[in-house]
Amino acid sequence: MTPLIIPPLLDHTVDFRDGATGALDLNAHFLSRAARDFPTGSDPLTALFAAASAQILVRPERGFAHLRALTFAVRAMGAADPALRTAADDVEIVGGTTESSADVRSAAARSTLFAPEVEHALETFPSGPVAVLVETDQQLPAAVALANRLGPLRVRLCGTFAHTHRTVLMEMLPGARVSPTAPPMGEVRGEWSGGEPVAWPRHPRDWRPGRPWAAWWDASAASTISSQAAENCRGLVVTAARWESDDRVTGADGAVTDLSALGVLPAVELLVGAPGVGAGEVSRTARALAAEGRLAGLRPFRLGTGPDHWEVTRLPAPTGHDLPRWSPFTAPATMTRDECDAVIRDLLLDTASLTELFPGRFAGCAVLRGAERSRWNSSAAVVTTDGTGPDGRGPGDFVVNLRSGSAFRLHPKLAPVVRRLSRGDHAVLDRLPHRTRGKLSDQLVRAGAWQAPA
Repeated sequence: MTPLIIPPLLDHTVDFRDGATGALDLNAHFLSRAARDFPTGSDPLTALFAAASAQILVRPERGFAHLRALTFAVRAMGAADPALRTAADDVEIVGGTTESSADVRSAAARSTLFAPEVEHALETFPSGPVAVLVETDQQLPAAVALANRLGPLRVRLCGTFAHTHRTVLMEMLPGARVSPTAPPMGEVRGEWSGGEPVAWPRHPRDWRPGRPWAAWWDASAASTISSQAAENCRGLVVTAARWESDDRVTGADGAVTDLSALGVLPAVELLVGAPGVGAGEVSRTARALAAEGRLAGLRPFRLGTGPDHWEVTRLPAPTGHDLPRWSPFTAPATMTRDECDAVIRDLLLDTASLTELFPGRFAGCAVLRGAERSRWNSSAAVVTTDGTGPDGRGPGDFVVNLRSGSAFRLHPKLAPVVRRLSRGDHAVLDRLPHRTRGKLSDQLVRAGAWQAPA
């Protein structure tokens, strides 16, 4: 069997190996290196968040806090790269786009971010054919750098993105082959599913009876699942451009569907900026879903390149976008990109007290949704700094919350108390004087680090 290589950056909560033996997971290698070696930075506030992230990443449990800390680590490691800006679930080409093969080739040649992983692959497989999994556009710069270093003639590309864009990819990498068949489904890794084998089908048609599964689908796809499938669902996230009610949901493709009989209560990723959907409606919908604990996240709307039900005017694709995923468009009563960004920014603040949004588009989030029950927020940590601190007052102890992006200094006498609180000793607050206890509790609640008892 041809050995499989998995380039960064892929959803690490899913195993896409499909039983392949001897697979080389460069994605895991990259993320492990980021978690271990990321720079602390010279900025005092950045140093605090780096220390909090490092503290969270050594915890054995997997959850939203781990994903937030890992994203911080990946961003920090790539901050100085000349070609790429990365997160644990995303990549941006500096001055370019993954929709352009020329930009991808340039980024792959200029970036040094994945050099250790490329060398590791070359050492592991110095000769012979290899299969390289390209599941998403996020992996393109690493995959192209890898294929160029190994030699395109040795490479067979596979995966969803490679299958969809095979013609252009073969032009980018002369001599490389692309698998003619769509790849099999993945499986949520055991550390994110409680040890239970949970399938991760790309589309409802990939679902198989009798097997636990989870998914992240557009509303149009989700509307096609059967009642039998719902019985084995371990988590479902639905992407929607408009959510008027459970029986009237508009998908990213503009089709209006009825999800009231799903048999599963899905979390919702709400798209912002869909044709004809104004800021007021988006805000009302987001707040209502958040109040129900169903809002997974907010993302700018982008019009796909395939058939759809929207009444829009499609614009010519930008020159050089030969790996298109989105189509430019205009439509009446539609928000601009700046307006979308402002709405998302405001809603992230407004809904923070109502629900905990997912830290990214990870399969593990769908399965772990609502799993955290501790009164201490796992995304918060108590950090000691020997430097000046972000407030310029010298060394001290700070509560740092990766979820809210906030940090505040603790009184030296209260730092040991809060450390014990963060480790689960809730009774430690009861031993404080009433006034001190109330003041500290209020401060921790405002910072999102602590949920006071009712």
